[in-house]
Amino acid sequence: MLSKEVEIIPIGPVGDLFQVTAGLVYAHLEMASVALPPDEAMERVVLHPDVIDFINQWVEENGVLLGTPHPPRLSWEEVRRQVPAARFL
Repeated sequence: MLSKEVEIIPIGPVGDLFQVTAGLVYAHLEMASVALPPDEAMERVVLHPDVIDFINQWVEENGVLLGTPHPPRLSWEEVRRQVPAARFL
């Protein structure tokens, strides 16, 4: 069952890595290929429901329980490959 709410927060000093939490599982979203400040990048990500739905599904399927070290990473390039709407963000 997909979580109804996804929380995305920036982590790290560079601003290209985000923690994505869906219910009790989490993963990291790596946006190194996006040349935008973290706040602006997140604003664009959450604009389109297809992008959020894909990220949510990916985290639900691949994420690890909160508190587990070394969560899996989803690259923004993979999101762009899988979600046509992400290509324009």
